[in-house]
Amino acid sequence: MRLAIGHTSIGKNRRGQSMIEVIIAIGIITAGVFGTIMVIVTSVRAGRVAADRLTAVGLAREGIEIARNTRDSNWLTLSQWDAGLKGPNNWPIAFPRIDVSSNATSMSFYFPNAAADWNYSNIICGGVACSNVYLSSSQYLQGGSFGGGDTQFSRLMYVNVICQNAGGAEKIAGNSEQAACGQVGSTVAAYPAKVGARVISEVRWPNSSATAHKVILEERLYDWRWF
Repeated sequence: MRLAIGHTSIGKNRRGQSMIEVIIAIGIITAGVFGTIMVIVTSVRAGRVAADRLTAVGLAREGIEIARNTRDSNWLTLSQWDAGLKGPNNWPIAFPRIDVSSNATSMSFYFPNAAADWNYSNIICGGVACSNVYLSSSQYLQGGSFGGGDTQFSRLMYVNVICQNAGGAEKIAGNSEQAACGQVGSTVAAYPAKVGARVISEVRWPNSSATAHKVILEERLYDWRWF
């Protein structure tokens, strides 16, 4: 009897121990699977963010190149070097346009009427925000509503005059100014000669938390004939 009772007790202990081992094993496997899933999700998310940033950099660079092309085309046609590179009365906000039929590029300018107008969505072209970027026939377009789909990207540019004084020092007019070089009362009043333009191309897009990512590129374009 004692031997039998002892044997039964040992069997129960083993079964209990086996159950604990199974539970522990399941926990380890579950943790491993969950960890693997999280790694995959994180990798996919990081890949998407990297792809979006690459697209944004391309759009920002395209804006800079359109501005540069405007200046270079002026030289080739013996036009004023900054024709098309400045808005009426030196309006500072710009957005690039691409003619889908001719592939010709240009820039349109806008001056904000109030501080709120600096918001991307407040500058309207054809009933939509001028800053909206569309994808149509594998080409990114903006400045109106196009047949392609509206992307998550928005792009605006800022073009400010670069002024120089007699000593060769330079000064850039601020975004909030509607100023020409040497204009009385402006920050560039003591810098009468316009020698270039600072071009900033900014692209924004939302992330998962609805806050904006952004890429900002800057280029200073000069009238080479000045130097």
